[in-house]
Amino acid sequence: MIPHLQLYPTQYQIDNKLTSMTPKKRNKILKAAKAIADKASEYDQTFDKIKVIHDELRDLIKYESYKEMESAFLEGKADCSGYADAFCVVCQLAGIDCIVVWGTAHNGAMTSDHAWNMVKIADDWYNVDVCWDDVRLFTHTYFLRSDKAFSSNHTVKMPISCPKATKRYPVDKYGNEAA
Repeated sequence: MIPHLQLYPTQYQIDNKLTSMTPKKRNKILKAAKAIADKASEYDQTFDKIKVIHDELRDLIKYESYKEMESAFLEGKADCSGYADAFCVVCQLAGIDCIVVWGTAHNGAMTSDHAWNMVKIADDWYNVDVCWDDVRLFTHTYFLRSDKAFSSNHTVKMPISCPKATKRYPVDKYGNEAA
């Protein structure tokens, strides 16, 4: 269904969600996702493409519990899995390797189930959490970060091993600390 589909269980789940929808609804979602992917594809560098996708989805979606990918594109509302699935679909359509990562997140007060993404630039993988960047007032704090940077509040709980994000993206345009 989606080009460049990675062989991770979460991508199969996204594809199954799309194929189980009515063709009309699926086409609306893919049209909205493709519009963002096309905007990102105007750029040559993978970094710029990922940033456009991140920022477009961050601006489009507002956090709401129990809203998934479908609601992200059709209503502009999603929970963390909706953000992560939407980001993955758009990245895949733009030809960017991306997976959804499942685990837990700790916000200082509580720990809960959470989903975020990993993207590949050249030979390296990086963590991206559009949801946490959105609910933290439009930041890039969780954009192209290493596993070490994420480990203070994100814990992977995948049934298979994830790629390792061993470094932060070398260009720090957002004031992120080195990690």
